Amino acid sequence: MDFTDLVVETRFAAPPLLRDDEPPARSERRPDAVRVPRGAELFRAGDLARRLYEVRSGALMLYRLLPDGRRQVVDVATAGDVCGLASAGVHESTCEALADSAVVAIERRALESDPRLGDRVRGKLERAACALHARIVDLGRKGADERVASFLLRLAEAAGDGDAATFPAMTQAQIGDYLGLSLETVCRAFSRLRGRGLVETARGGRVRVCDLARLREAAGDA
Repeated sequence: MDFTDLVVETRFAAPPLLRDDEPPARSERRPDAVRVPRGAELFRAGDLARRLYEVRSGALMLYRLLPDGRRQVVDVATAGDVCGLASAGVHESTCEALADSAVVAIERRALESDPRLGDRVRGKLERAACALHARIVDLGRKGADERVASFLLRLAEAAGDGDAATFPAMTQAQIGDYLGLSLETVCRAFSRLRGRGLVETARGGRVRVCDLARLREAAGDA
């Protein structure tokens, strides 16, 4: 099987661009949520950062392009995460939906006028900072198989489906850009994890965790 494009199935067709400086359209299913179809850009690097976004469902990829065209995936936001942070009033990364997603737009000025909202967002950002510390350990001290296992473990825990967890539509090239690994290295790591019976690929190229406890051991987190 060719693992170059390891994706999950999706339902929405490819999308119009959703920009941060445009008023968000309301989701039909959830009035307070913005629908972001797979492949749509929620915002681009250089856009004004007027809002934060809380992910209600799906998954979003934040990445930066280097001057030579290489891409570095800096984060993957799943349900419950907040994205859209900016230090100088503009976004430094582009945010693209990996799967059909829904987000809630949070005006920055609302964080000052609504203390409860501000506290909730700060709590999410604290958890994100802790996750960043864990990722630094992954990149600095773990081998390729451990990095890939840690990445899958994080997504499985975010999905909350235990051993039945499946993952967003992310190619192995994108996973490599996130973990600092070449495509070939990611492919070999996936093959070894499959050979150990830790994950399997289902119809449509979806990835399924077969044994969450052993995947945690493979990630070096047991």
